[in-house]
Amino acid sequence: MYRLLLKHKLISTVIITAVLCAAISPFLWKIRSDAWIYAIFYLFFAVLSFGFVESSSDRLMRTASKALSEGCDPTPLLSETKEQLKYVKHGVANQLVLLNYTVALGYMGEYSGVIETLETFDTDKYKFLSPYRGFINMIYYNNMSDAYDELGDFENASLWHEKTMISAKKLGMSNSKEIILAKALENLRKKEFKAALETLESFKGKTLLDSVCASMVYAKVYIGLGEKEKAKEKLDFIVENGNKLYMVEQAKKMLENI
Repeated sequence: MYRLLLKHKLISTVIITAVLCAAISPFLWKIRSDAWIYAIFYLFFAVLSFGFVESSSDRLMRTASKALSEGCDPTPLLSETKEQLKYVKHGVANQLVLLNYTVALGYMGEYSGVIETLETFDTDKYKFLSPYRGFINMIYYNNMSDAYDELGDFENASLWHEKTMISAKKLGMSNSKEIILAKALENLRKKEFKAALETLESFKGKTLLDSVCASMVYAKVYIGLGEKEKAKEKLDFIVENGNKLYMVEQAKKMLENI
């Protein structure tokens, strides 16, 4: 149902509004309401219907995201975002789908694709229309930083990290799990291994994906500190639980090099 609503937004909104108006009209007629009361109710139902139809994208995305967070499988999210981009082509909704698309690409190991996609992203567009603009920008900056980090371009990774930290501070999210991992990665880039461990102490993951991502950062820190056994323990956890399309292969290569 949600897919159908999303594909035919205007028609769906009109139909739902019409049904709601038809349901309330006999009551309004019975109490002999003035025309302006009809107009207020009809306008309210139109807004309500529009919001319900717009939420279809988020409902479908949450189902796909669950496979990633709980099973470390980015394939459903990649498929869902590709499908939604066919008809969610404008506005803040399009930007949110694009961000989720780059998240899926990242977990597939396609970091060049992440950067290429995000370079088309206009962070100033719709800034006065969305209460989520600050959050959208923070995720955008962090995704760029992660992509450059994975590609070995640490200078650009650090530049985007600075933007991420500024946005996180404004939002009061400096201690969120995503930002803590971002801080630890910045410590790694600077070869501040002990500082990275201290940063990771405050990390509190809730999902399997959180544990796998944190394990990868821990493994890199332990390698930097020369603590090979601890690194192997974290990498073994990734091999057993991680995303088979990229992170598991990455962990296996790191194990071979230890």
